[in-house]
Amino acid sequence: MDNPDEETFLTTKEAAAILRTTEAGLSFRRVQGGGPRYFKVGPKTGSRVLYRRSDLLEWIEQFQHHSTSEYWQRKQDREA
Repeated sequence: MDNPDEETFLTTKEAAAILRTTEAGLSFRRVQGGGPRYFKVGPKTGSRVLYRRSDLLEWIEQFQHHSTSEYWQRKQDREA
C-alpha cells in the first residue's frame, strides 16, 4: 500500500465532503444504485455506512472527460 490514506474508511459526511456533494445525495445513490461502493457495518438497521477512500476516487474517475463532445458521446452511448 503506497498511500495509507487510500484505504482510510470514511463516514458518509466525510465521503460527501470529498465528493463535494451532500450526505443526502450519497444516501440517494445507495438506495437507487450508481453511487460509490460502501460498507454496511453492524447488525440490522443501526449499522454504520462506511466508504473506502480508494472506492470514492475510483468511482469519481468515471466522470472524467477530455472534452464536451466526449461527454455527450458517452451520455448518448449510455442512453442507447
